[in-house]
Amino acid sequence: DVNAVNGCRNTALMCAAENGHTDIVDALLDKNGIKVNAGNQYGHTALMLVAGMGNYSATAVKTVVLKSAPTFY
Repeated sequence: DVNAVNGCRNTALMCAAENGHTDIVDALLDKNGIKVNAGNQYGHTALMLVAGMGNYSATAVKTVVLKSAPTFY
């Protein structure tokens, strides 16, 4: 389950984003049904975690932002 959570209710996407693992973030964001805007026990989303940590890459932030934003046509 791509949306499975750990004890703090962090998803794999949150963990990968928080730790700057851009390749894993990309792979997870390609999975059908992923809940990009899910919150953990503190209400933090993957975007909040990746942007709030000092060990992130600009690519990871951009990837999460682009995938979490609504699409307007």
